[in-house]
Amino acid sequence: MNKNILLIILGLAVIAYGIYSLVSNKRDESDNGLYSSQQQGEQGQNDYTQSDSIESEAVINDGSYVVNKEESQVSWQAEKVLAEHTGKVNVKSGEFMIESGKLVSGEIVIDMATISTDEEIEVLENHLKSDDFFNITNYPEARLSLLSATKTTGAHDYEARAEMTIKGITNEIMLPLSLEEVDGSVVVSSDFSIDRTKWEINFRSGKFFQDLGDNMIKDEINFQVRLVGALNS
Repeated sequence: MNKNILLIILGLAVIAYGIYSLVSNKRDESDNGLYSSQQQGEQGQNDYTQSDSIESEAVINDGSYVVNKEESQVSWQAEKVLAEHTGKVNVKSGEFMIESGKLVSGEIVIDMATISTDEEIEVLENHLKSDDFFNITNYPEARLSLLSATKTTGAHDYEARAEMTIKGITNEIMLPLSLEEVDGSVVVSSDFSIDRTKWEINFRSGKFFQDLGDNMIKDEINFQVRLVGALNS
């Protein structure tokens, strides 16, 4: 009787060990499969990140670019105490240079005789062309010339140093620039502001006239520039 009990216990032990070994092997196979899937997922994610980074830092072709004046645009904005005015002015000509995928030089000429208001206020447009503001009879052109450009955080973003000439007066300014390739053209964009009094545009400036009240015109003029350039073949 005792011998039979021992044999039964021994048999059960063998069966239990076999079941344990089978379950352990299945668990190891599952863990290995999961680890392999995780590796493949991480590799796929790395591949996507590298691909996405390469795409975002696509190289812009080197060369001299001529600005397409029909597709390019300069917008302006100025404010009084209780109102603001916006408008546009045409680009007369321009070019910029790309070397080793970087912007290294550029210049645009602005046709001040084309300055206009979005509201199409003829009286205001004529006033802007007069001696009080841009004096287009004596100074029909303005000019923005790039002196240097330093890359910032983005692949094609720059902090630029430039000279701006208005009414024959040249001042150095700092402005942000960005480049992007659009349908085979390279677009240069910037949004910056200047203090008009540095170019002797002093009409109704609080720096030079007192007691203007609501007639005061703020000294800041904002410009938004979008230049579309084609590679000069």
